[in-house]
Amino acid sequence: MSTGIKASATARIRSRFNQFEKRVTFLLVPEVSNPLPAVYIDRKSLQVPANIRLADPEFHRPSEVDALLGNKLFYKLLCVGQIKIKGHEAVLQKTHLGWIVAGELKLNCDRSQQVTCNCIQTANPYEADEFTRFWDIEQVPIKKRLSPEEQACEKHLTENVKRDSTGRYTVKLPFN
Repeated sequence: MSTGIKASATARIRSRFNQFEKRVTFLLVPEVSNPLPAVYIDRKSLQVPANIRLADPEFHRPSEVDALLGNKLFYKLLCVGQIKIKGHEAVLQKTHLGWIVAGELKLNCDRSQQVTCNCIQTANPYEADEFTRFWDIEQVPIKKRLSPEEQACEKHLTENVKRDSTGRYTVKLPFN
């Protein structure tokens, strides 16, 4: 999905449970993403303790995304408090807005039909460099395919490396 930003709005976000309040400028777009979660989640299977006050009590039902918060605000929302959800790679995380479900839930459904990906594009060169650096760090290394000659050199090295009595490594020189 690609969209243009034509306006912004300043609004106040506020906790339903405490005095936390923050003024935020939002960029207005027609649609943030597809409804999330992509599938209905059986909330009872997560065994959320009764005393936990969720920031979004309807998190388990697919619905439109109201707002997407950036990391500038997100990390300021986090509080000390985390509970592992049994049987999942997810946790309940305490925030100033209430508890949230974060991480991967192991669901019994066909996930091959739906893929959700959020991405951002910026014209600011500094931010573009930061994103490039992020992806360089997070990228899975690609295993280089060796030519037959390189494979022969690797084989020669592993078969001919030895350690002498002084502790030095020696290897026969490869000849082509």
